[in-house]
Amino acid sequence: MPNTASKNQKSLHQQGTRKIAPLKYVGHGVDQERARLLESITDAFVSIDTEWCFTYVNHRAEVVLGKTREELLGRNVWEIFPLPVDSLLYRNAHVAMEKQTNCEFHQFHPLLNKWFNIRLYPFQDGLYSFCQDITQRKKAEEQLQLQTNAS
Repeated sequence: MPNTASKNQKSLHQQGTRKIAPLKYVGHGVDQERARLLESITDAFVSIDTEWCFTYVNHRAEVVLGKTREELLGRNVWEIFPLPVDSLLYRNAHVAMEKQTNCEFHQFHPLLNKWFNIRLYPFQDGLYSFCQDITQRKKAEEQLQLQTNAS
């Protein structure tokens, strides 16, 4: 009789590996170099698979999103950050993934109370997102606009 527990464990392991396959935190050679590069950039970077689950989160993304990697990896982005389906981020992410087209836009995230410049890059197994917190810049622009209007 075949060992079904072993088969189930292998299946679960393969599923778990698939979710983190696009990028890895640890490894040797190219994987390690890629992880080092993604950890060194000033943008928040995340990788999301075709099921909208986080597969990679760099340190800057942890800071910007206010969540640890452990809280995000393998979890669905829309469950952790529920946004209306008509929000710019939700619509643009779906269009980028479905049409395999790059997208860049500014978005205020009400749950985080921050403005972001977001760049989305689809790939075969999901979506890469580079994000910069531009809240201070938006506040400065708003202040400048108020001063200009007052003059």
